[in-house]
Amino acid sequence: MGTVGRILLILIASHLLVLAAALLIGAATLTGSSAAGVFAAATLLLPPLAAAALVPPRNIVLPGAMAGWSLAVLLAAPALLPAPAPQAVNAGFGLVGGGCEGIGELAYTVIPDLSGAPPVAVAADCPEPAPTAPTAPTAPTAPTAPTAPAVVSDPLAVGPGDVVLSYDREGNSIIVPVTFEGPRGNVTMPMIFDTGATLTTLNQASLSELGLVIAPDAPQITSQTAGGLRTSQVTRTPGLTIGGHRVPVVTISECEPCADEKARGLLGMNVSGRFLITIDTESQRLILRPRDGGMTKDVEPWVDLSASAMASASGEIAVTLTAKNLADQDISRVRVRIDCAQTAYGEIKDVPAGASASETVTLPTGADCDNYTIQIDEAAW
Repeated sequence: MGTVGRILLILIASHLLVLAAALLIGAATLTGSSAAGVFAAATLLLPPLAAAALVPPRNIVLPGAMAGWSLAVLLAAPALLPAPAPQAVNAGFGLVGGGCEGIGELAYTVIPDLSGAPPVAVAADCPEPAPTAPTAPTAPTAPTAPTAPAVVSDPLAVGPGDVVLSYDREGNSIIVPVTFEGPRGNVTMPMIFDTGATLTTLNQASLSELGLVIAPDAPQITSQTAGGLRTSQVTRTPGLTIGGHRVPVVTISECEPCADEKARGLLGMNVSGRFLITIDTESQRLILRPRDGGMTKDVEPWVDLSASAMASASGEIAVTLTAKNLADQDISRVRVRIDCAQTAYGEIKDVPAGASASETVTLPTGADCDNYTIQIDEAAW
């Protein structure tokens, strides 16, 4: 055989050997063990070639044996492989970093597939590299203690007994719904929450709707409103409810200018004084925390308070305090403050409706009380 023939035979044998090696390595790679494919390729291909290299003339026998044996592997092996031969060849070339697109398909358009398997459409792309061996597991670390959940503080500190009430804003006014009690039933009315008003006010139409009547001889008071001092007569409601919390026996003064199309009147300090108040302007709500007492401003208009003083021979001064109850409801107590050179207090208890009760207070010996004043310090129904 001439030189050209030998070179051509060597080229053909080399290509067939590479295809056979790619077939065996790729088939094993697709089953998860590329190392087994390398071992199979070395075992099946190298020993026969090594034996052929011992037979002279080697320049003819070795390429011939290489081509023949490689072709035999390419023809016979597919019958034993779990994957189609073209896909296995592609995987083998992709594993060693060579170009793999279409090599297997091209090879098996020339080399007949003797496995008897029907044609299988295979992807032309290189497969993903075989997964690396898993690393040895590290010793488990001791579980860390669970972190305590972060405590989100409530800046408003709303308690379980607090009243939370949404409000509307009209200009600078806070408007809240209030349910009033009256002889004609309960009526819910929009009211201006006015911490500057001494007493709660309603216009005459609202009083009539509730069935509340201002008697001709009803007490007349001078109270502070947002518009200044105002003199008016008063009446009482058995109670009102704000934010689900009932406030019993509330004194109401009649005030026409205090009402408009937005509100029926002012919710004054005789109601707001019964709560600790927080105004949440961001969410437009009031947080009202009920507290004991706070009835003084409601009771005060219904008490006619007077006093007389008498000095004894020993120099003691006895001040007799008298409280007349102008309401048709009993007053449980009236605490009176006496201001002269020194301050003293006296308490009148159990003042019946429409009646009077008295209490005498003895001032310390030597007290200078030629001039003194009295005022209601606390009172309750």
